[in-house]
Amino acid sequence: MKKILLLSVLLFAVLIIKANPIIHSSFLITELYFDSNDKWTMELLIKDQIINLDNYKLITSTGEFHFKNGITVNPNDIILITIDSMQTPLTLNRSGDFIQIKWFTNSQWFDDGIPLRYGNITNAAVSPPLIGQSIELLIINGTFPAYSGFAYIKSKTPDLGSINVNTSNCMGNLNGFVYDINNNPVAFDSVRIINWPQTNSFSNKIWFDATGYFNQEMYARNYTIQIYYPKTSSIPCFDTIISIELDSTVSCIFHINNYVSSISEQNSKINTTLSNFPNPFTTSTNILINISDSKNASKAILKFFNSVGEIVRIIPVDGYAVSTAAYSIPFSIQDMHEFTSGTYYYVLELNGEKLASNKMTLIK
Repeated sequence: MKKILLLSVLLFAVLIIKANPIIHSSFLITELYFDSNDKWTMELLIKDQIINLDNYKLITSTGEFHFKNGITVNPNDIILITIDSMQTPLTLNRSGDFIQIKWFTNSQWFDDGIPLRYGNITNAAVSPPLIGQSIELLIINGTFPAYSGFAYIKSKTPDLGSINVNTSNCMGNLNGFVYDINNNPVAFDSVRIINWPQTNSFSNKIWFDATGYFNQEMYARNYTIQIYYPKTSSIPCFDTIISIELDSTVSCIFHINNYVSSISEQNSKINTTLSNFPNPFTTSTNILINISDSKNASKAILKFFNSVGEIVRIIPVDGYAVSTAAYSIPFSIQDMHEFTSGTYYYVLELNGEKLASNKMTLIK
């Protein structure tokens, strides 16, 4: 029987948790929680040896803080500490801070465990936690992550005293489009999109379809998104940081400025122009199409997407011809309250292949 130890308060019994040898440390910050009054509780895990906390301290952005004297803990103990657990008051800033465990040996202080960086500081793993949220180390079935500080994620349900993370409480969503310099969808087999750290134990790739659209559930934390063109390149041509929030969707448009898409071999020889006027518009605009494949042009369709990648309308091209190769298709939002101000994207498809795409701006 192992213990949950609330320093200066009480002891509880807990299950034995198997340590993973990937992370070589004896002490881990496994959760940080702020209550509605910004009082913090920190969960620590003692991994693989009996330790005396006299030999440990916490380093933060405001200084160094020692634990109260004479506390010895056993392997697999989970420790809940508060401001009362320290020799001097330790104030943590909810909006952003840095926490590192240090241990003393051979007359020197050394880093122990994974540092926790959060909020508005450099290399933060997560954005600031809101009231009711906590920051947790990603531990699933007793297995520790193989990567470093970005292993911290946000959770909407604090579970102090249990280190295994319920990942269903820790998710957000990323979606959007990948376009070339001409606003055409990028061929999905031409580039590689990587997010660091990886979203799960299987892949850190972001997959997108032939329209350039992607929609991916991800842990709530900060990511570095990198795009490689060509996909075998070792140097990214696009690099940005994205923050995924709990139960929220982040929508992005990635433009690859050194890339010109060949949407498909079948349609690469079809010369197509796609535009709309007026743009921006308030209630209606006209979609103007010129297509060299006049024989099959009437089979084409227009798909309209909102900024989060949802299809809002599909219009067949047939019936809007102004000549054998030109079409003018009206797009109106009158009496349709679901259309809000913002950017919309439209894609011309023929036989399931994408010929061209563009964007328009609605101002209400």
